[in-house]
Amino acid sequence: MRNYFSNALHALHRYSSKAGLIVAVTLGFAYTLPAQANSSVLRLTEAQAVTLGETVQLPHQWTHDPAGMLGVVHYRLTFPKPTQSNALQAVYLPHINMAVKVQLNGQVIGDSGFDSEPMGRYFHTPILYSFSSNLYVEGNNTLDIEIKAYANRFGALSPVSIGEYSMLEPIFARDYFENHTLQVISTALSAIFVLLLIPVWWMRRKSMFAWFIGGSAAWSVSSLNVFLHDVPLPAALWEWIIHISVGLIPLCYGLFIFRLSDLSYPKLERFMLLASGVFIAFSTLFAGTAQFFFLTSLWHASLLIFGAFAIYRLFRFLVSKRDFSVFYIASALLLVCVLAVHDLVIQQLTAQQNGFWLNYAAPLLLTAMGLLMVRQFVTAVQTAESLNVSLESRVAAAQTALGASYAELRVLEMNRAALDERERIYRNLHDDVGAKLLGLVISAQRANQTREADMARSALQDLRDVVSRSSTSSILLADLMADWRAETNQRISSTQLNLQWNSSGLEVSTLMVNPEAALNLSRILREAISNVLRHAEASCITLAVRIEAEMLCLDIADDGVGLAENFKAHRGMESMRARAEALQGTLHLEEISPQGIALHLKVPVSSLAAIELPLVTH
Repeated sequence: MRNYFSNALHALHRYSSKAGLIVAVTLGFAYTLPAQANSSVLRLTEAQAVTLGETVQLPHQWTHDPAGMLGVVHYRLTFPKPTQSNALQAVYLPHINMAVKVQLNGQVIGDSGFDSEPMGRYFHTPILYSFSSNLYVEGNNTLDIEIKAYANRFGALSPVSIGEYSMLEPIFARDYFENHTLQVISTALSAIFVLLLIPVWWMRRKSMFAWFIGGSAAWSVSSLNVFLHDVPLPAALWEWIIHISVGLIPLCYGLFIFRLSDLSYPKLERFMLLASGVFIAFSTLFAGTAQFFFLTSLWHASLLIFGAFAIYRLFRFLVSKRDFSVFYIASALLLVCVLAVHDLVIQQLTAQQNGFWLNYAAPLLLTAMGLLMVRQFVTAVQTAESLNVSLESRVAAAQTALGASYAELRVLEMNRAALDERERIYRNLHDDVGAKLLGLVISAQRANQTREADMARSALQDLRDVVSRSSTSSILLADLMADWRAETNQRISSTQLNLQWNSSGLEVSTLMVNPEAALNLSRILREAISNVLRHAEASCITLAVRIEAEMLCLDIADDGVGLAENFKAHRGMESMRARAEALQGTLHLEEISPQGIALHLKVPVSSLAAIELPLVTH
């Protein structure tokens, strides 16, 4: 009774430091084993190691025996027949490594793949074999247990319990859940988290996520060795995969930590990656040998130091920067490091083959990573909201500034419009009123009214000093020509001039002429007619309009006296040339036979085309 009570206290102490889930589950089974006084269950802690020729205490681990790595050890245990042996019986092996064959009094009652290749791998997985009570004999009974393990220094046998199946099965179920089922759940969660994290890395392409995925994937692979019993791979290859994946865990997590905390150790990182790559390549030569396990132990120890250094630097970063955004992941990684040291001590320095806790930290680490990602997501959302608020304020400020600029622009446009309108009025006065003044001059001259002619001529000269342009709206070329013809007929109606008009069928033209071009063409024509009326003493005026080779051609000819010998272009002629150049056209005069002058204007049709201007609203 005292022994089992002591064992229960030991179990309570051992499980109390694990996760709350494990405690809640396992404590429910804490006292399922009845008192030893019932004599229904025997616990055997001493065995004759037939292979070694000596008596050993259980648990017995080969790594602590000078004659270790024999491959197979035959244990023989003797015990008296249980007093209550009528019910179904069972042998319970809490821990063996790796394959086992169990015989009771020469009868095989259990085999975990002892004779198969690759053999069964029971690594920290409890085994329960049931048998009939008829196999017992009176007096001492012999239990032969053969343990077979590859030369990896970890062959072991724990204390053996034998007795009623109904008493041992609950204990087996508890230990199986703790050492096997929870490992499967932990590994499955790790694998699922890795699969979920891969798209995150793919979208963001940050090496931090890549190294965390690598470490978690390596952890998931290494965890398979705990519960995967029948491996469809050669033993040497499987051992190589498992030990390499164990080494990749601290390597990948260390590189993940450096990127998480924005630390840079390029030389150290290159050295660790290069050394690990060389070791992985070199280790293939020793796979399946004792040297391989010795080399991997050194490699694992160096990587554990590397991982501890990374965690130390991470905490230094937290303290110095007072940035606790990664506190969860830092705490989880520190716990992983502590549990790794714990398991290494258990494995290397004691004969204990249970109580390995490292694999239980995987869900905790993944939870911490999930919290970190949630925190980063919340931070990103808050930052986005802050940026949106800032953007809205900047947009409002920009709109205000734009409104002010628009108001200033409107003022400038209004000023420019007033100036343009003023210039248009001046130009119209020059061309329209000037033409009328010219008519007055001619009429006054014919009536020999010298005074009136001089006054009109003076006013006309003043108007010629005003040069302006104006624009109203686009107009059809056909309509523009009709205006020209009507205006010209009106101007010559009081004279003896005869007008000959030739439009070459352009009366049906659909060409739209922009306002500025229409104004310039009209002013050129008006000035040309004024010159004929003023100087030509002609009896006939010929106007011809045509489109030729994408050029609008306007020809104005008279049969007057022609150019004077001392002809010098006056301001009106210069104005006509300036208007022609504004339209990218040409204008020139020539004398014609038998007498008279012809004015030829050529303007590209492209410079006449109407341009759609934006509508300005107030």
